[in-house]
Amino acid sequence: MTTTLNLDPLAEDLISIENRVLDSVLGVCLIFKEPVVFRNMVIGQANFYESFFKKGLLVSNCVIGNVIFESAGHNDEPIVFENTVFTGDVNFFDAYFTSDIVIRNCLFVKPNSILEDIAYPYGVEKKEYLKIESK
Repeated sequence: MTTTLNLDPLAEDLISIENRVLDSVLGVCLIFKEPVVFRNMVIGQANFYESFFKKGLLVSNCVIGNVIFESAGHNDEPIVFENTVFTGDVNFFDAYFTSDIVIRNCLFVKPNSILEDIAYPYGVEKKEYLKIESK
């Protein structure tokens, strides 16, 4: 059985999902007006193509396969990926962050271009918005 979480009907609401295993999360071409939180999850694929996170995004203690964050971002509050393992392809091409993008203690199993994709001035509005942290 395939488990897909479609965030379209929830884009106006606070989204906080924890302790789940999902094949996919779909949040394509949406403007999330409240915080979006994923904690302690396993997600096969997350697709946030052209989605904006006005009140931020937190992905904490997760394992995620493929991630599509292309043309996404446009956040008024921080977008944080922490203590998360990315096992598949990671696509942040043309993403643009207008507040903090924090990558803290994450592991990327496959080579990717995330640092090039979110570098100043193309990926972040200000240099200080990009925060890469590790222990």
